[in-house]
Amino acid sequence: WTAVSNNTAGVPVPRCGHSAAVQGDGMYIYSGWDHTETHKDFHMFSVCLNAWFQMPLRGIIPVGRHHHSAVAHAQSMYMFGGVNADG
Repeated sequence: WTAVSNNTAGVPVPRCGHSAAVQGDGMYIYSGWDHTETHKDFHMFSVCLNAWFQMPLRGIIPVGRHHHSAVAHAQSMYMFGGVNADG
């Protein structure tokens, strides 16, 4: 193991219940919950660059959620289920 040195601009806040999917050299995470707030953000960890980046959202953007599942396919990430801020 080695420590990941990050550019602080793209590092997601600590959270649980997010989804993660790997596509190419990136691991993408969406949403999640920090025990106070349900997040609606999208981040990518580049394995090659060893750094996090906040990613733009495109297409039909789901509400923030946690404890959902996701899969990456053909340049898209699809989410299913989970709990939003309303329960």
